[in-house]
Amino acid sequence: RASYPSIIVLHTTSISLYERLWCTYEINEALVADLNVVGASSAKYIRDVDYYSSLNVDTAQGKCSFESDEQMIRQRIESSPGGFERLDEVIFNFRHQMRLLFHQTTGESLKKIGRLLLQQEDLAMDIRDLQNETEIHRKDIEAYVLTAP
Repeated sequence: RASYPSIIVLHTTSISLYERLWCTYEINEALVADLNVVGASSAKYIRDVDYYSSLNVDTAQGKCSFESDEQMIRQRIESSPGGFERLDEVIFNFRHQMRLLFHQTTGESLKKIGRLLLQQEDLAMDIRDLQNETEIHRKDIEAYVLTAP
């Protein structure tokens, strides 16, 4: 397998791409060619689509506008190793991975933001300390100047 994604399946909240048999066909062809297939989505998809219902898909339910396309695609998928069942399993796995990666990435981002906020607080404290020290030194200098012979 390639060490990089060869096909990225983009999930949206506007339509289930698996309702379109051509989309399922493209995934099948990538698998037949032994290419990597990964899922991708927006944060809106992760937030708005129910986790459990989003994992399971029945690719055999997909449709085409033209009967001749649908017959050709069904024949091609059914003659591929594992057929529609394999596609459903592969899609389940990459959708699950997609969600895990999203949450992991989001968690890492939140940790980075937290660390940056702590660093900002530390810097603010350092600045206040320097301001206090400067004020103390200014007062010491004023006192020395006023009491100097």
